[in-house]
Amino acid sequence: MVVTAAAVALTLPACAGDDDGVSKAGRGPAGEVRVCELLTREEVAASVGNPVAEGSDDVGPNLCDWASVTGGTSVSVSLLVGPTEELCVDALAVDPANKEVDGFDVPTYWSYLDIEGGFGNIVSCTDAGQLTLTATGSLDGATDEQRLREAAEELAGRALERL
Repeated sequence: MVVTAAAVALTLPACAGDDDGVSKAGRGPAGEVRVCELLTREEVAASVGNPVAEGSDDVGPNLCDWASVTGGTSVSVSLLVGPTEELCVDALAVDPANKEVDGFDVPTYWSYLDIEGGFGNIVSCTDAGQLTLTATGSLDGATDEQRLREAAEELAGRALERL
């Protein structure tokens, strides 16, 4: 399993932390997104049901991968800063493959293609930009859209909490 987190722009406004001045997990002191800190290896492994490596931003500062150490599913998380929430929703709503997801505080959509073990995409339209989490492959060696979606929703929810 690979989980990838990306931030296209690193200049988002800082989120307030606790009274001791500590910022949210995914933010640096100037408010820049620390993409590899949006999720932990343990959270990813628990969601997908297999061990994963520590998050790596080897492909660039805007991308973080949590790769499966046993094969199977890959998951990617990215944050595209720029589109307004309205533009994000309008763009997603025109594709009938995107199904609205309940239970999120921001407009969120799910789409799935049954290719290469499964390809699921959850996109949330936030005031900070468009958060996308893509899950590909199998979970525990089996293709199962519902389980892939549940893992993607859980991880996207955690990442959104930390933006």
